[in-house]
Amino acid sequence: MPENLGNSGYYIVAEGKSIFIMGETEFGLRNGVYAFLYYTIGMETFAADTVVYNCGDTVAFPYGLEIIGKADIDMALPSNRLDDEKTVHAMGMLTKSDVFALTEDRVYGNATDLVMFGNYWHNSFNYLPYETYQSAHPSWYSTAAYEENAGSGVYIPFQICYTARGNSSEYSLMVETVYAKMKEYLAKSPNATTITFTIQDNEEICHCDKCTELYDKYQSNSAAVIMFINDVADKLKADYPHVRLLFFAYNRTEQAPNTLDEYTKCRDNVAVFYAPITANYNVSFSDPSNAATAEQIQKWSQFSENIYLWLYNTNFNYYLFPHNSFEAMAEINRFCVQYNVKFIYWEGQWDQIGATAFSTLKEYMNAKLAWNSGYTAEELYGKFFPAYFGAAGGTMRTYFDELIAHMKKNTLTGQINEEIATAEIWDKATLEKWLGYINTAYSQVEKGSIYYRHIKLESIFIRHALTAFYGVEDAAFKDDCAELGVERYSECGHDKYGYSCGYLQNIQNGINW
Repeated sequence: MPENLGNSGYYIVAEGKSIFIMGETEFGLRNGVYAFLYYTIGMETFAADTVVYNCGDTVAFPYGLEIIGKADIDMALPSNRLDDEKTVHAMGMLTKSDVFALTEDRVYGNATDLVMFGNYWHNSFNYLPYETYQSAHPSWYSTAAYEENAGSGVYIPFQICYTARGNSSEYSLMVETVYAKMKEYLAKSPNATTITFTIQDNEEICHCDKCTELYDKYQSNSAAVIMFINDVADKLKADYPHVRLLFFAYNRTEQAPNTLDEYTKCRDNVAVFYAPITANYNVSFSDPSNAATAEQIQKWSQFSENIYLWLYNTNFNYYLFPHNSFEAMAEINRFCVQYNVKFIYWEGQWDQIGATAFSTLKEYMNAKLAWNSGYTAEELYGKFFPAYFGAAGGTMRTYFDELIAHMKKNTLTGQINEEIATAEIWDKATLEKWLGYINTAYSQVEKGSIYYRHIKLESIFIRHALTAFYGVEDAAFKDDCAELGVERYSECGHDKYGYSCGYLQNIQNGINW
């Protein structure tokens, strides 16, 4: 068997009348089985309800077959909420629980909840809960804090202090405490190859004298984080040599240090999890508008031999509206494979069952590009539309092409929180034209078929925009959302039409249904 197939790679070879499928991991072996089905009967999974294959009476034995399958990105997660773990695997991707150790004490009775919602990041307080340790060890927590209730005098830290305020004995005890908890988590996730210790999800950091000293020296808040993580990683390697430890380069720790030295070089079992949240996702990272993001990926590749990327694939304020990252996905993947990138997570509508605005296409592209970053977006469109929409594939492709052209013309930035929900961007005549394509597509497939359902899912954006901006009444909209699992308008926050973070079906104000 060839060496260095990685976590996901496989080897298939036919010898005589026998076929051998091999991999370095169970994931690789599984991918080999799916690859064998692809090469023999053309089986390919496009979505949970869309699997295509050649329906013949016989299958020719593949004499002389030899295939080495090695992914360009060794590990990829689904962008959106895919409830069916088998679908994730059939598409050549992994679930969160396939890769990461669960870093919380909660017990999950439902396997799907564990796969989709288990806590794997923003978890430093899972290791060091301030309710448990802050009173006895205040130096473990950031100087940045907020008052729990006005006038209460009880202050909650935003983050931990990665230097323990410069107190060496407290620092050593903090490292020991974190590692003891890490061993507990790994015992509950014996198959994990990666464990995370990541900052909380806010834009604060510690401003104590020691943390400030390190910031002044390295011009980065991440220097203190790397030093702490390295010390924990030294303990981890002795007991778990196969496990990587991840930290976040995100928000206040996004910037790599300006100096690479013995203190800031990551251990070989440490990986940086870089999340460029302010990037433009409608163009490649090589585009001038993404120069800062490209610079950070290049820098981080010098500090760590293992780069994990958390990228973004939707507008988190407006789930129902399209986010034009389609062509850029292919270009960004090609850019990233140059820089030790082992893992990509394109975060999309992770908490929405019915992911709208061609999010299923993005999921398919995500899976394919991880294996072969040489694919162009056009090649993947050509495979997806006829498989996913059946006889309506041509009509839906026409709508999609016009949608992309419209977004380019309106110079949308591709940032994850841009103001995309405006009548100025989506004029009524264009929306009505696109709804005409939807109605034509309906007539081309059998009512009640999976193709009909797929078309209906893509109608949601158009119908919502017509109602929101132009008062067009749509009596079936609410029921269609319920049928399709379109439950959320946004990930969080409150939008101008009266929707708040939560479920569309429970909102009584706002849009005229």
